[in-house]
Amino acid sequence: LGKNPEKTLLNHQKANLKYDSSIAFNDIAGYRRNAAFAFYPFHLKENKKICTLQIPNLMMDTNIVKPDNIQASLKEAVTYIEELRNNHGVAAINWHSRMAYPNDKKLAIYGEVYIELLDYLAQQEDIWVTNFENYYNWHKKREKRIKENK
Repeated sequence: LGKNPEKTLLNHQKANLKYDSSIAFNDIAGYRRNAAFAFYPFHLKENKKICTLQIPNLMMDTNIVKPDNIQASLKEAVTYIEELRNNHGVAAINWHSRMAYPNDKKLAIYGEVYIELLDYLAQQEDIWVTNFENYYNWHKKREKRIKENK
């Protein structure tokens, strides 16, 4: 997001992005804005809501994978997912395809952890794993129902 995240988020809105998940920490997992549910950021200087839905980024490959330790990486990821589940939250998991190159000894672990993480998530019947577009559409329907019931 750069040095001025609000400016970047306003640019996302001007570009008509419906959703985004780039508000994240590069070096640690967790919610950068302490939100475990999708939200519309508020721009203080402009005194208005930014209309690009933010889907919180919980973790990404570069802040969860421990070199040469698949199980420790997976254990940390599961800890964050369990916290998300306990709070009935919503989150994105960001895995860069460039980080999972199987022929590179240093990068292969990223792909291995991702596969293990997907296997874990597939076994969780109460966790909805989907893409951003499906989540966005669900969220918009939910917003509409809430407005209708006011």
